[in-house]
Amino acid sequence: MSSIFKEVAKYKDWKFYKNTEFDPKVKTDIYFVRKSNIDLEKIPPDCKGVHLIRNPYEVVVSGYRYHLITREKWCRIPKRERLGGKTYQEYLNSLSPDEGITFEMIHVAYSTINSMYRWDYADERFLNLRLEDFLENFDKALEKTLRFLSFSEADVVALLQRCQKFKKGVAVDKGGHITNKSSKVYTYREYFKPHHYILFDRLFPGDLMQKLGYTKKMSWLKGQLWVE
Repeated sequence: MSSIFKEVAKYKDWKFYKNTEFDPKVKTDIYFVRKSNIDLEKIPPDCKGVHLIRNPYEVVVSGYRYHLITREKWCRIPKRERLGGKTYQEYLNSLSPDEGITFEMIHVAYSTINSMYRWDYADERFLNLRLEDFLENFDKALEKTLRFLSFSEADVVALLQRCQKFKKGVAVDKGGHITNKSSKVYTYREYFKPHHYILFDRLFPGDLMQKLGYTKKMSWLKGQLWVE
């Protein structure tokens, strides 16, 4: 998603800054923060933003796939007291996909998902969108974003055209955790087993999916548990 906002900055000749945390001392026109763990009280009252969330099940699976191959430094530093001296990445790669999903869920994904849950969705300075909105109808989601951010009609038309090159790659954001390279909106069903859903429900608040705007319907199909 950062590629889209970099394109906006390029078009408007604005400054673009990307970080994992928000620093109010940074002077920029567009501030891209990769996570929801932002102290909203530090955000100026006249600022507008877009808060993008994702189906929590996909957060787990995408994080698992990403951390298998990422070159982020923290993921490649040996943990002397934990993980038998291995790095997070080495340890994750030593596990089966089944075990890896469990490990990711109780570690990095746990923090990410809880930060999405704690977000103040009533803050009118922010437009809350789902990644799935972009995957299902890229143009509609982007237009909604640009209009919320008060871009002119001419800018909306121009930026919709300029950002078409990201339409097919919106699920493969280089440098980010979005690793879905298929045309499928959801891929977690290929990884989640019944015990993963059970663990998920034990780890996270019962109203998580509802608060984030996702419905959860459980059903058994051919001996396997499916969640929509």
